[in-house]
Amino acid sequence: MPIPKGYTASKVPGETSANTGLVIYEGDVDWSTILVDDVAETSTNSTTTLNKDEESQNIVNQNETEVENLTITNNEIETLADETTGEITQTDINVFNLQKERNQYVWVPVKDISRIYGIDENGKLWGKLYNFSSWGKSANNWTESTNGIMTILDETRYREPDVTHYNTNYDVDSALQSYIDGKTQHELLSNELEILFVETIESIQKYGGFYIGRYETGNLSSAVVVRKMNTNLEFQTWYTMYEKCKKLKGNNTNVITSMIWGSLWDETLDWLVESNATISDGSELTYALVGNNSITWGNYHNATFRYIPSEATTPEETSLKEVNSWTSIPTGSSSYTKANNIYDLAGNVYDRTLEVYSTDDRVARGGSCDYDNYAPADQREDTVPNSNGHLRLSLSTFD
Repeated sequence: MPIPKGYTASKVPGETSANTGLVIYEGDVDWSTILVDDVAETSTNSTTTLNKDEESQNIVNQNETEVENLTITNNEIETLADETTGEITQTDINVFNLQKERNQYVWVPVKDISRIYGIDENGKLWGKLYNFSSWGKSANNWTESTNGIMTILDETRYREPDVTHYNTNYDVDSALQSYIDGKTQHELLSNELEILFVETIESIQKYGGFYIGRYETGNLSSAVVVRKMNTNLEFQTWYTMYEKCKKLKGNNTNVITSMIWGSLWDETLDWLVESNATISDGSELTYALVGNNSITWGNYHNATFRYIPSEATTPEETSLKEVNSWTSIPTGSSSYTKANNIYDLAGNVYDRTLEVYSTDDRVARGGSCDYDNYAPADQREDTVPNSNGHLRLSLSTFD
C-alpha cells in the first residue's frame, strides 16, 4: 500500500492493518510522544519495507510524482498496558487529541478494478454503480457485454462522470459561471470530472486501492477537514463542497483530493462485507446490514448508543443518543458507528458525492439521523446541487 509523502502511517493499535483499515495521518507524527504508556513489544515476526523515491506517471498529465511505500504485516501488533482495564490512559488522550488535529484517511484495497469502471463503445470510462440487498449487489443502470463494452442504460439516471446538462438551472454555462469560478460546462465535464475519474482509476490500478476519508468532512464553512469531533457538517452547496475538497490536499503536489465517487462508495461497502468487518456488537457486516437495515452500526432516528460529547477533553462515550431522537453527533465520536476504522458511512448526515441522477440532481449517500431503517448505508438521496447540504467522505487518490 502506498503511504504518500506528507502523510504518516498510524502506529495506534487497531489502525495498522490493511485488512481491517490502515489509517494514515496528515503530516509527520512522532509516535514516541503519542504512545507514551507501557506498550508490549512488537512481534519479532513483523517486517516493515520502505521504498523511497518511487517514480509514478499520471496517464493524463504525465507528471512524475514520488510516494513512499510502506508494508506492515498483520503480525505487527501493539497492545497498550491498560487496554483491558477500560481506563482512559494518557496515550488514549494523546491519540484523541491527535485525531482532532490531523486529517485522516483509511486504505481501501481493491482486488478487482473491473468492478469499479467500464468503457463504452466510444472509449469513455464510466463508473459502475450498484444496489445492495440481503443477497448481494446488482448493477445500477448499466450493463456490460461479453466483449467488455459497458452501456449506460439511461443517461438521465444514475451515472458518473457526468454533469446535469439536461436542465437549464444547474450545470449549464450561465449557472456554472456563478457557481464555480466562471467555469463553463465543457470545463467542468471534459477538463475536470472525466479527467479526475481517469486519474482515479489509474491510481487504483497502480497501487491496488484508494484512500477514503475516515470521518465525514467537517469545517465546511471554512477550510475543510477530515478530523474527529467536528460538528460543522452542513449548509453548503454541492458546488462549494466540490471546490473545497480539491483544496484539501494543501500544498501536496503528489496527491489528489476530491469529493468521493459513487462507484468508490460502493466499492468501500463491498470491501467491508468481504473483509468480514465487525461492528460494535461483535457481529460481522453483511450485505443485509449494508443494503437493507444499517441501524446496528449507524446513527439513525431509531438507534440508540453512546458517544463522546462535543465538549469532551477525553475520549469517553458519556452522552446517550436516545432512541427516536434526531441527533447529529460529532464526527468519529462513537465506536457504534465505526467499521474498519471508517466512521458514519451509515447514518448521521447524508454524504454528497460526484454521482449524478436525472436531469438536475446530484446524489448523496448513506442515510441520516432523521431517517429510520429505510435509509441504509447504500441509500441514494437525490439533491439539487445548488441547495445546502452535507458532505461526507473526501476521497484521496495518490499518483
